[in-house]
Amino acid sequence: MNANMKLGRQVDHISRNPTYLNVIFMCIAVIGIIVRLILSGSTSKDGESGNATASVYGYTTTIISLVGFMFTEYAINDNNSISLMKFLKKLFIDSLPILSLIIVLAWNVQINSQYYKKINKGAVASEYNTYAVITNILSILQIIIIFKMISEKMQLTNSIMGVSNNLTGMNYVLLFINVIFTGMMQIVVQYFSTDG
Repeated sequence: MNANMKLGRQVDHISRNPTYLNVIFMCIAVIGIIVRLILSGSTSKDGESGNATASVYGYTTTIISLVGFMFTEYAINDNNSISLMKFLKKLFIDSLPILSLIIVLAWNVQINSQYYKKINKGAVASEYNTYAVITNILSILQIIIIFKMISEKMQLTNSIMGVSNNLTGMNYVLLFINVIFTGMMQIVVQYFSTDG
């Protein structure tokens, strides 16, 4: 009985510990991107496995992690009971960097789902793979910046005056560049690829 109470307290402490939850969600998000990087590069004749498969699985894992990260961050910071509309408005405003990255990653999933067989067969221009690697790197950098910004907001790390503002600006610059390269991926796969 006493051991069960200790275990219950430990589980409760872990579930309420923002550092623990943030690290878990960040690790899952980065693992999703790394899965995409590691499993990419292969093609198949039938188009059933390859780059698109890796992208869909990796980016979807990252998106799920970021959604969990977003809701956990909000739940830990705001314990007030408010109306649904106020909750959604506050969630949207506070989580704009995360939502922006989720949208870009969802766009990547859409591209890879729509042109699944073409990408898996390798019937895309070589620039597509270059742009895909660049978007992966930019996404990892954005995840790290978001993690740092939220950690500072939760006062988990020492906040230096102006650093958080610089991180927000840097995140939006990386987001803008990521949108450009994702758009270039869309154009390359849609207009400059063969039907293989």
